Amino acid sequence: MSSLEGKSVIVTGSSSGIGLATACMFASKGSNVTVCGRDAQRLQDAVKACEDARNKAGHDNAKVISVAGDITDQAVIKDTVEKTLDAFGRLDILGGGVGKSGDRTPDLRTFRFTHYQNAALTGGPTAL
Repeated sequence: MSSLEGKSVIVTGSSSGIGLATACMFASKGSNVTVCGRDAQRLQDAVKACEDARNKAGHDNAKVISVAGDITDQAVIKDTVEKTLDAFGRLDILGGGVGKSGDRTPDLRTFRFTHYQNAALTGGPTAL
C-alpha cells in the first residue's frame, strides 16, 4: 500500500507539462486528484490521462475531478477547494504545477486557510 493511497490532492496547472505529470503520478499511487487549469478541454484530457495512470497501477477506486479557471482568481481558488472537499471529504496535499503568466501569480493564502480549516474539522494533517 502506497503512503499516498487515499490521500486527496489538488494539483494546479495540471492540464499539461509538469503539473500533468505530477497529477498522473498521484493518481497512479491511489490518490484522489483534482486537476485544475484554465483550459476546460485540456483538463478533460488530463482527467483521462490520470484515470489511465490510476487504472494501469490498479487503483480503480481513486477518483479524478477537474476544476476549470484561473487559479490567480480568489473565487477559483475557493471553488477548487470546495469541489475537492465535496468530492473527497478532505484535502491532504497541494501540488503547484502552475507557471507564471505575466504578472499574475496565485495567492496561496486561501488554500492554506481552507486547508487548516478542513484539518481542524476533520482532524486531518496540517502540513502545507
